Amino acid sequence: MVYKNICKYCKKEFEFYNWRFFASHVGNCKMNPNIKEKYKKISESKKKGKIKLFMCKKCEKIFEQYVTLKSYKKQHCSRHCANSRIQTKKINEKRRKKLKQNAIDKLILRICPICKTEYKTSPKKLLKTCGNIKCQNKLRSIKSIGKKQSIKTIQKRIKKLKNIKNKYKGKTYEEIYGKEKANEIKEKLIKNNGSKRPEVRKKMRNSMIKHIIKYKGNFRPNIGKNEKHILDNIEKEIKLEIIRQYHIKSLDYFVDGYCIHTNTVYEIDERPKKNERDIRREKEIKEELNCIFIRIKDY
Repeated sequence: MVYKNICKYCKKEFEFYNWRFFASHVGNCKMNPNIKEKYKKISESKKKGKIKLFMCKKCEKIFEQYVTLKSYKKQHCSRHCANSRIQTKKINEKRRKKLKQNAIDKLILRICPICKTEYKTSPKKLLKTCGNIKCQNKLRSIKSIGKKQSIKTIQKRIKKLKNIKNKYKGKTYEEIYGKEKANEIKEKLIKNNGSKRPEVRKKMRNSMIKHIIKYKGNFRPNIGKNEKHILDNIEKEIKLEIIRQYHIKSLDYFVDGYCIHTNTVYEIDERPKKNERDIRREKEIKEELNCIFIRIKDY
């Protein structure tokens, strides 16, 4: 509804929906003779302000504030203190009780399928049985039981497995599947098996050395019976120094002897070394040092 009225001071006509709009104009009208007194009171109230001390309700610190007649009295020393929670023993106990009650109200009543007793569970973690261990074990055993198989079906399955073993006994992957598929199977096995990856092998060697140093103090690799005598003879022939038990830090391998001047590695074998592991080790050392690798037989 639209109202109409005329100001008694400036004599202007106003249309408005709410009477507060008209009243605010009349109170602050320039033609109003009482407006000067109103502004004087406001200015005087600001001048009469004083600095007072107050205590914060939460942290109980004393702070200063310039107070006037119409100024807002602060109850807290800062905005951070006002927004923070009061942490006292009484308040924390009340919060714990409320949280416990809320958790209890949300619990659901259920019946154990084995002992048939009532128990309560939360909706997030629905327990299938009561807390008793016997009930849990019985329920697992019931679920693990499948369809009963006859003796004939079990005997047929055993025969099939035996025939497959006899067919492929003593054969390699290349003979069974061919070279292409055999290589694919080997790659998959290496990926799944972490111990065959070079990165994992390096970490395993490093951890082994650290473990020995931690509990024994020093790491000393095994030395052969005639190793020292053979390397001494080579030193005399070459007339150059050979470092014994040289440690390749990038691979964590120890070599029997290494000559820096000629960049050659000397390995003294007390047994024939034709395994994949020994061949792989030799290849890795050659690629890392770009050196000459010499094996000396001592068997």
